[in-house]
Amino acid sequence: MEALIRRPTDNVTRFPCFNRQMCIRSFARRLAVPAAAAFAVSALALGAQTKPAATPAAPATTPSTVVMTVGSTHVTAGEFDALIAGLPAQVRAQAESNKRAVAEQYAHILALDEAARAQRLDRDPDFQAHLRLMRENALAQAFIAHLVSQAHPSVAAVSAFYHAHHEDFEQVKVRHILITDTATPNAHSKRTPAEAKALIDSIAAKLKAGQHFSALAKRYSDDPGSKNKGGELGYLNHGQTVPSFDKVIWTLKPGQVSAPFKSRFGYHIVQVQARKTQPLASVRSKIEKALVNQKVRQEIQAVSAAHPAHLNAAYFGGAAAPKL
Repeated sequence: MEALIRRPTDNVTRFPCFNRQMCIRSFARRLAVPAAAAFAVSALALGAQTKPAATPAAPATTPSTVVMTVGSTHVTAGEFDALIAGLPAQVRAQAESNKRAVAEQYAHILALDEAARAQRLDRDPDFQAHLRLMRENALAQAFIAHLVSQAHPSVAAVSAFYHAHHEDFEQVKVRHILITDTATPNAHSKRTPAEAKALIDSIAAKLKAGQHFSALAKRYSDDPGSKNKGGELGYLNHGQTVPSFDKVIWTLKPGQVSAPFKSRFGYHIVQVQARKTQPLASVRSKIEKALVNQKVRQEIQAVSAAHPAHLNAAYFGGAAAPKL
């Protein structure tokens, strides 16, 4: 069930660019963000619909060759190539084959930049304050990227982590039957809680009498995501489902069927079909990433400890009381 099973997410913080010459690559990486969509999306959409016209072979260029000029702003081949290289992987190849379309859209941004500087908007105190924050954020992100690039977990460290966190790599294959009632959020069920309890108890009795779990799930289950698959939820990890469900599935042995139990989604009956432990080879990259993240967190904490913050209590107020 979609809300029952927690799916992993990837939350990545992106820091804004603060200077075209110093972080053009970072700027390009964020072209998929809505604020820069006029550059990335329209250029790539144009490139996807049109085939560049054949042009005579151009003289060889070097990274320092100026390939684009907008007003007083010059862009070298190296800078423009860095911009393309910083694009998201899913659009990079398309941009490579449509550099002119990308350049034409980038020119609009540079023209606006020229106009803003002509109006001395870059001298505005509010803009300067914003620029400082963006610069600090960009440098912080660059430092974190540097830490990541320097972290190389050893084979021994990966193996030690695997054995020390063996439970994290256990999986259990589960199928379930869900019966909702009027108290189930967003289920739109017309059953009263008492009617739902009576139905789940009758299904439990049918299972004890030898009726097939899959057939009963297809007939009775209210979980739209697994109903037509006979209640199959596939392999789950520790903590992947809500606590009341997780607690039950990890107490059952393969082949065992639970007694009816309640979660906030309704009444369940679950059957554990199999258990397995993922081999080290299949989770090595995940462990390496976890160790890199651990190392980076430690380095960041060390930097913070070496550069403690001293806040003016008259301005910021007293420190918050520690949470118990």
